[in-house]
Amino acid sequence: MSNDKKSWIASILKALLAGMVSSWIYSTIKKIRRYSISMAVIFASLIIVIYGIGSLLGSFFPNWRAGTSHILVGVILIIIAWVYLKYER
Repeated sequence: MSNDKKSWIASILKALLAGMVSSWIYSTIKKIRRYSISMAVIFASLIIVIYGIGSLLGSFFPNWRAGTSHILVGVILIIIAWVYLKYER
C-alpha cells in the first residue's frame, strides 16, 4: 500500500472515530438532561407531599405555631434517612 493511500485510510478512520465519539457525547448529554429533569420533577413532588403532610399535621394541632408541623416532619424525615444510611450496609 502506498503512503498516500494509508494516510487517506487513516483520515477516514479518524473522521469515523470522531463522529462516533461526538455521537456518544451527544447521546450521553441527552441522557443526563433527561435524568436531571426527572430528578427535578421527583424532588418537587416530594416537597409538595412533605408540605401537605406538614399542613395536615398542623390542622390537627391548631395551637402550634405556624411552621412547627413542617419542621417536625422535616426532622422526622432527616432521622429516617440517617437511620437508613447508617444501617443500609
